[in-house]
Amino acid sequence: MEAAKAQLDLAESSHRRMKSLFDDKSITAQEFDEAQARVKTARATYEMARAKRRQLDSKVRQADEAVAQTKLQASFANVTAPFAGTVTERKAEPGMLASPGTPIAVIEQGGAYRLEASVDETRLAKIRPGMAVRVRLDALDEELAAHVGEVVPALDPDSHSFIVKVDLPGVAGLRSGVFGRALFEFGERETLAVPASALLHEGQIDRLFVAEGNAARGRMVKAGARSGDMVEILSGLSAGELVIDHPPQGLADGARIEVRP
Repeated sequence: MEAAKAQLDLAESSHRRMKSLFDDKSITAQEFDEAQARVKTARATYEMARAKRRQLDSKVRQADEAVAQTKLQASFANVTAPFAGTVTERKAEPGMLASPGTPIAVIEQGGAYRLEASVDETRLAKIRPGMAVRVRLDALDEELAAHVGEVVPALDPDSHSFIVKVDLPGVAGLRSGVFGRALFEFGERETLAVPASALLHEGQIDRLFVAEGNAARGRMVKAGARSGDMVEILSGLSAGELVIDHPPQGLADGARIEVRP
């Protein structure tokens, strides 16, 4: 286009000079006609270049639209989750058609776990959202401080219980499906308790050893609730008795022991 425009400008400039000479009778009509013809030729060449440019611009726009459409189709191959997490289940295989509404993967959101506990209906009036709860998870072997996130008031007519959803803090190693226990505090009371490490489990029987003078005496006891590292003793033990913690394997009733301060 620039070359055609330059030729047109040169032809028009020459035409103006030739016209001035023609008016002064300094050139022949043939020479002036040739100058006019060069102007027409240059203008036609320039218009042809402009038309070709418009055609190319149209093709460029079509190509840009095709690129945008291709990018849109390529974006369908990327599935982005609304949160960070871990894929726990894949429901689609390569080559399958992904239709709207059809799940292709199950993602477990990190740091958003909760424990669903079944609680007896007699406790419904005492549990409320935001209430502090202690949670024990068998998989982690530790106790966590949590709080009640939601209370489902619908009761199960078979078990006479309702569901309490406890929001758990983010801890390493926590996964969905692990078993846990929620401990709700409804008040305080005095109780007789011993270290859990002092209790021996033999089938359905709980035993422990107490120190009577220089001898170990076995006692069958009835254990109650556990709180932290302590276990409540409902019967079989009196307050003030010396309990042997971590009794050695093979310790028998009447075995001689040495009590040290």
